[in-house]
Amino acid sequence: MNKYKSIILLLAILLSLIYFACDDSGFVNTSPTGLISFAPKNLKQLNPNVDGVYELWLKLDSSGTITYYSLGRFNIDGNGGVVDTAGNPMTFKYQGDTTKLYLASTCLLTVEPRGDNNSEPSSAVLISGNTSVSNDSIYSQLTIKGQEALGSAGSFISMPFFFYPDFVLSTPTSVPQDCTRGLWLCDSAGNSSYPTDARIYSPGWVYQLWLVDNSNPQSPVYYSAGRYKNPSGPDFDGAGPCAGPGTPYSKPGQDWVSASCPGGKPQDINNGNYSVFITLEPAQEQYNSAAFNSPFFLQLYYYQTITSACYRKARIISVASNQNLLPEARVKITYR
Repeated sequence: MNKYKSIILLLAILLSLIYFACDDSGFVNTSPTGLISFAPKNLKQLNPNVDGVYELWLKLDSSGTITYYSLGRFNIDGNGGVVDTAGNPMTFKYQGDTTKLYLASTCLLTVEPRGDNNSEPSSAVLISGNTSVSNDSIYSQLTIKGQEALGSAGSFISMPFFFYPDFVLSTPTSVPQDCTRGLWLCDSAGNSSYPTDARIYSPGWVYQLWLVDNSNPQSPVYYSAGRYKNPSGPDFDGAGPCAGPGTPYSKPGQDWVSASCPGGKPQDINNGNYSVFITLEPAQEQYNSAAFNSPFFLQLYYYQTITSACYRKARIISVASNQNLLPEARVKITYR
């Protein structure tokens, strides 16, 4: 009889252990507390010496007191794998107090500039998402539409087949004969098809218009045609440092007509060797740095080969949203 009592007691202890190891749905939780599952999509490899690195963050909100907790810095390798800053396979782990994870409100991913060592997220929040709790874990779906990221501009960018910017070859600051040396996001009357809904309010990002000379495909030459947040107004440097004395359009664009143009200039934009595209760029890039003078990987709109006549508008196609190339990620953190 004592033998059977011992067996029953042992079974009761085992059942109690299993019960208390289960999550709210009754399934045994085999994941260590604080383990982070991170599944990114459409993130590209960064050059740490130019672009910096990625950093994953958790935002905790305790009655209005905000704390940002770093979950780790990382990069993407040439095969699309997630690696640490030394190039080794990355394992994310929450090292803080997991009993406080119920305070988590948002997960975000930033681009941290080269040389940055502080404990706060940069303003260049690429993707973000609110957190939700289910059973034993916290979940977050991160997109550029997140409020910590690009918000309403991200929602606009994410709509496929919705909007295609127009551009025109024209040189409003010079004579008509120079018209193949200017590129503007408007028509020849200065009117834009670019909706105001696309305006970026995030402090961390800007649009940049690029002209690229593909004469040597192995070594393309990039010309910036202006950075801007508001597509309905002028870009940050007006007609650019190579403009003539005339009045530019009040839209993003640039003229390359000055004889003393710094850094060289395109000679004939419609000769079949040039493309045009628009990127998202971290606003934190230092003026005239390598990062500032080269395109960030997030290309939004593209026009393959410019052969347009002067003053005839052409339409740049949407690349990222139409082809589902926008970055996103899923995060899961086990907290009990």
